[in-house]
Amino acid sequence: QRPTFVWHLPEIEGTFPIVFRLMAPDTDNIPVAIYETTLDYTAGFMSHQLPTTEPALSTGVEYRWQVIIECNPAYPSRAIRQELFFEVVPTTAALSQALNNATTPAEQAIAYGQSGVWYDAIAQVANATTPTEQQTRLGLLTDLAASLPDSEAQLKQDILEIVEANVE
Repeated sequence: QRPTFVWHLPEIEGTFPIVFRLMAPDTDNIPVAIYETTLDYTAGFMSHQLPTTEPALSTGVEYRWQVIIECNPAYPSRAIRQELFFEVVPTTAALSQALNNATTPAEQAIAYGQSGVWYDAIAQVANATTPTEQQTRLGLLTDLAASLPDSEAQLKQDILEIVEANVE
C-alpha cells in the first residue's frame, strides 16, 4: 500500500530536476495527480517510497506513476517523461510465508519475484551493495523483461539495456 518505485537513469553531464508523480483515476476514470515531489537527478538506480504522510493506496485501483526529467523547466514540452501503470495486490499466504523465511534483501526480492510482485521485488535490491543483491537485481530485471507481452517490446528492450549496462 506504500510502494517503493524504482527507475534507472543514465550517466550524464550536468543535472536536472526530476518530478515524481503518482496518479489515480477520478470518478470519471481520468488520471489525476494524488502525490508529487521533486528529486535530484542521480545516475543509476533511483528509488522513492510513498511517504507515510500520504494516504495508503487501495487494492483494485489502476494507478500510474511518472518520472519526468525537466531538461529545461522553461519549456515543459521538452521534458522526458516515462509513465507506467500498476495495481496494488493483496499479499497471499504463500508470499507472507516466503517473506517470513527470508533473511536477506535478496531472498525477499526472490520471494516477491516468484509471486509476480515486481515492484516490491526490485525495490528490495534497488540499492544493492553486495554481489548477491546486484546479481538478484539483474536476474529480476531479466525475468521481468521476459514476462512482458510482445506489445511491450520497447519496455522490454529498455529493461534489457539497463541489465546490459549494469553487468560488471
